[in-house]
Amino acid sequence: RDQRERVLDQVHFGFECRTFSNLAMSIHQRYIDNNFSGTSHDAYEANVRLFHAIAFCFLMRYRNPQVVITWENPEASMWLHPLMRLIERPEQEGGLGLLRASLDFCRFSDRKPLKPTHF
Repeated sequence: RDQRERVLDQVHFGFECRTFSNLAMSIHQRYIDNNFSGTSHDAYEANVRLFHAIAFCFLMRYRNPQVVITWENPEASMWLHPLMRLIERPEQEGGLGLLRASLDFCRFSDRKPLKPTHF
């Protein structure tokens, strides 16, 4: 097979939480009035990485309809981003059909319960 046609069985994205975290909201200005896209250069770069990651997932799903795709980010503003709607939208409606679940396991918390993380 051509190197460009490789098929993956599993794809996992663990995005840097810096621009999507609740603590960084005032810095990156990810609010409803700007569609949670933010105003800082770091937020712009995170949006570009998010767009490319979603496009990659669609490519992998096209090449292998059985590919397992997982995403991970702290329970904060990332799930409100408009691009994330493509991830949760059912496949028959043009999305990836992923389900969101919350787990309390973030290693950056030493208090119980641990900081919730979306998968």
